[in-house]
Amino acid sequence: MTEPAAKEWTFSELLRKKNQQAAEALKPQPAPPEEPVRVPDPSLERTRPQLGPVAVSDPTPRPKRTRPQVEPVRHTDGFISVTNHLLDDILPGLDPADQAVLLRLYRLTRGYKKSTCRVSRQKLIAKTNVKKTRLLQSLVTLEERGYIRRLADDTSNADIYSRGMNIEMLIGGAEPVRPADPSETRTRPPGEPNKVNTQKETTQTQDVGVRVGSKFTIEECRRYAEHLRSTGQGINNPGGYATTIHRTGEADELIERFLSPGPAQVDASECPDCKGSGFYYPEGAAGGVKKCRHEKLKLEGT
Repeated sequence: MTEPAAKEWTFSELLRKKNQQAAEALKPQPAPPEEPVRVPDPSLERTRPQLGPVAVSDPTPRPKRTRPQVEPVRHTDGFISVTNHLLDDILPGLDPADQAVLLRLYRLTRGYKKSTCRVSRQKLIAKTNVKKTRLLQSLVTLEERGYIRRLADDTSNADIYSRGMNIEMLIGGAEPVRPADPSETRTRPPGEPNKVNTQKETTQTQDVGVRVGSKFTIEECRRYAEHLRSTGQGINNPGGYATTIHRTGEADELIERFLSPGPAQVDASECPDCKGSGFYYPEGAAGGVKKCRHEKLKLEGT
């Protein structure tokens, strides 16, 4: 069979068909059916809790928080003279803990016009507000730098922090030093109770009077102080010691002997008693320490 021939459209027929399609497109379309409106079931509705009235804050003001009462600082009368050498040269090179310990020891020695003091580690901790281990480090540092010297401890007390320490201050003071009491540097015999330091916590308030300074110049005092240090006679800080003896004149006689020597001077490093340290124990450790005058060395030289 032969296939039917395709219909040939004329231009007028194509135009008519196009217009029919356009007219069909312009006809209104039927509206889609509306969905039924759902009515909520009251039985299935979640019941909301009934809220009560809103609480109103109490209008009365709260009392202000008060700080704890701080006890007033106890006022101690008196004063202490401190050299510029200590404030300007020594303290800036120390840590705050070392400064506190050094100033406390300076107070207990030069504040009473002495070169030695007896104090326990526990009292130093209470007065300087440093830790136990830090206090031990400070004592070692101050001794290594030549500011203090630890002489002897009270070994009869088992508690190391309650033991009395005999400490010598090697930094010169602004006031003349009075002779040390041998009872303050002796070691207690076993069985004797550890006495509490009964020194008054006041500095000197008496009138010192008019003091005449040294007749020698500061350079001559420094030469003498350097001689004491080099010969091992107990001076580890010649600058501070020279300032003290120049201001007080307490060593003029010794300086004069040094500057105008008569017989040949002895070498303290060869002294059989002190071995050049300047101090020795004439009656053993229990008898206390004394300043060595190198008597045996002088007898050997004659």
